[in-house]
Amino acid sequence: ILIARLIFNSKMLAVISGFLFVIYPWLILVFGKLIDYKSAVPAFHYQLWITIGNDYISAFFVFLSFFLALKWFSKIFNDQKTNLNLIVLSAASAAALLVRMTNIWLILIVFILFLYLRLFKKSFTYIFWVVIFYLPQVVFNQLAYGAPWTYGYIAENMAYSNVSWMSVFNVMNFVGNFKHFSPHYYWLFSIVAILSLLAIFFLGFRYFYAKNKIY
Repeated sequence: ILIARLIFNSKMLAVISGFLFVIYPWLILVFGKLIDYKSAVPAFHYQLWITIGNDYISAFFVFLSFFLALKWFSKIFNDQKTNLNLIVLSAASAAALLVRMTNIWLILIVFILFLYLRLFKKSFTYIFWVVIFYLPQVVFNQLAYGAPWTYGYIAENMAYSNVSWMSVFNVMNFVGNFKHFSPHYYWLFSIVAILSLLAIFFLGFRYFYAKNKIY
């Protein structure tokens, strides 16, 4: 809600965003039951994070990083001097990375934003502090597993390391969700869903651009 309040500049839309975030797993469950989706309940559980790993703490640090970046936007991205706000953002970003390695995308987004704004010194300052805060993980990996970029979940389950990135981002994973309840028209459902997502993205971008261009 705090992030939505900064983006929308509206308390009502912020509350609506928070409400939708809370109820959308239930909407997925209802829709899944209506279309007789065989994995409706597991999908519902997954969206509720019932299988607790590091999901909660990962989400916390990701949301915290975005909140700090928006809350202190002028101090971090407009002020030419390095300040404590930037270091705190680096610490939050590094914490997100410590919890889950795939949160590297968060750091890349902030880094690219610095480059886009031509704040080259600050971009490297941000990365420097992220590396400093992340360094204990690298040291631990070296001492525990014999290599700085070898992690416990890979060392304990080598089969996990054989998962192809191409299989993760395969569009057929998306299309296949419609195939079981509509064997003949699943492509039509897929196209409608993809076009709907694209429409939401572009209409949302237009709204954000008009409402708060700098964010």
